[in-house]
Amino acid sequence: MNKRLAAHTPALIRLLDEQGWDATTVDALAAAVGVSRATFFRTFGSKEDVVFHDHAVLLEELEEFLDGASPGPEATADALVEAVLRVFRHHAGDPAQAQARYRLLRQSKALRNRELLSSHGYERLFARWLRGRPETLPGGDATAFGLAGAAVAVHNAALRGWLREGAETGVLPDAADAEERLAEDLTGLVRALTRPPSPAADAARVRTVVVTVDEGRPDTDAVLASVRAALES
Repeated sequence: MNKRLAAHTPALIRLLDEQGWDATTVDALAAAVGVSRATFFRTFGSKEDVVFHDHAVLLEELEEFLDGASPGPEATADALVEAVLRVFRHHAGDPAQAQARYRLLRQSKALRNRELLSSHGYERLFARWLRGRPETLPGGDATAFGLAGAAVAVHNAALRGWLREGAETGVLPDAADAEERLAEDLTGLVRALTRPPSPAADAARVRTVVVTVDEGRPDTDAVLASVRAALES
């Protein structure tokens, strides 16, 4: 995207918000930035692309950040939490645009579908990165995919909750408080899914219960022999 024209994107989102998603034509958006309809499509793509213009750049920044993370389980957990928090800070850093996007999403099913695609982009990035660090991730690919999806879901719920409360009350809650709660939730999630099993848990998983059935009065030596045979089998 042309950087000069990309600088107009916040104004285009405001225009969409003010006039309404369906009521705002591509021609009106093109006129707002002083370009032809054809140039608009070449530069911005569709109306949906305008609303989600920042995600591609953010994904690139997150990939660079994650690739620079130190090795080790703790570093992996910390880097994932920080990456998700950076997404939240990105939205919270421009509350007017975040609120406008939230209102537009409520108007258009096409935009909500596009939001799902954007979420999948973050999931793929996180899962791909986690799969590249198998020595730090118990459970392998299954944990990588599950953790990536769960982390994005927790972020989306926190962001929507923050914006929804602002829409209902007219005043956005303090972003720092919302970020702190999100950090706590993410940390708990990551620890739960990446914590190596304890020796006690291992023992619980391999504990064997042996039941012997003997007709009549049991013979102690026979019972012990049966138990020993079961344990050794």
